[in-house]
Amino acid sequence: MATEPSGASRRRSGAGPWVALALTCIGLALVGRTVVRDAVLTLGAAHRETVEADVSSSLRDIPGAEPRVQRLRLRRTDEVLVTSGEVAVLQSTLAWSDLGGIAPLNQTTGLYGVDRRLHRNVEGYGDEERDGAFAPPPDPPRGQLVLWDSFHPGPLVFSFESVEQREGLELLRYRLAPQGGAVVDATATYDRLPLVPERYRVRSRVLAASMLVEPRSGRIVDREQRAEAWYVTSDDPAPLGDAQTWSWRYSVEDRGRLLVAARAEGRRLAAAERVLPGLLLVLALGAAAMAVRRLRASGISAPDRR
Repeated sequence: MATEPSGASRRRSGAGPWVALALTCIGLALVGRTVVRDAVLTLGAAHRETVEADVSSSLRDIPGAEPRVQRLRLRRTDEVLVTSGEVAVLQSTLAWSDLGGIAPLNQTTGLYGVDRRLHRNVEGYGDEERDGAFAPPPDPPRGQLVLWDSFHPGPLVFSFESVEQREGLELLRYRLAPQGGAVVDATATYDRLPLVPERYRVRSRVLAASMLVEPRSGRIVDREQRAEAWYVTSDDPAPLGDAQTWSWRYSVEDRGRLLVAARAEGRRLAAAERVLPGLLLVLALGAAAMAVRRLRASGISAPDRR
């Protein structure tokens, strides 16, 4: 009757290292997917990203004034200032400039506490308390998605609308339903105007917005928005007249760049989820086969259970 190989027998047969390699590969295959995925998706301490949008704007300096119709460039820069465990303190700057882009016409900056893996706003780290997400999370829900980022001074609720293909890449479209959209105080954004905030305050709301999101990483590859703002006084919320109407969309150049980046991230995530674990399991099978061969060559076999 064959006897079960002991640890000493395995060492004499030379099978021990192959058994250890097989077990190591299996363990790496189980944890490697999560480790590599987190490495790809986690907001890094050196993260800095800029995106630009083309803007059409009609601005009135005071109520009733003739509108100034302009073509502008909106540049948003997100930069991690410091990290604390799973949270990053991120500075987001919006700069409005003419198409020459030499000097900004207006600039606003905000601080956000962001969960480094899930991209949620985290209380206690930003310059104000915010809920929702700063950016879509990896594997975003095909339902509603609440965003509160620097593109708007309040939360926006996006609803999943459809799956689209762009250059062979699957994307999720989310659209903002403007019905019942919240009105926000945008006075700080317009304090460069002559009588703001001394005489007037400014309210604004988003009329329509949509975005395309790569589903694995949550990266936004295209976004557009249409909004309006109007004058009020501190004592009376009734509109006194338009302050601004505008619409913007990511620039053609950045849409192409973000699509390339999303495709590259998708490939790295596919490697983390399928290719790397698959290779490790194949290596584990090979190591296990070598261990069996060594045991058989040394005259040790598995026990007869009959």
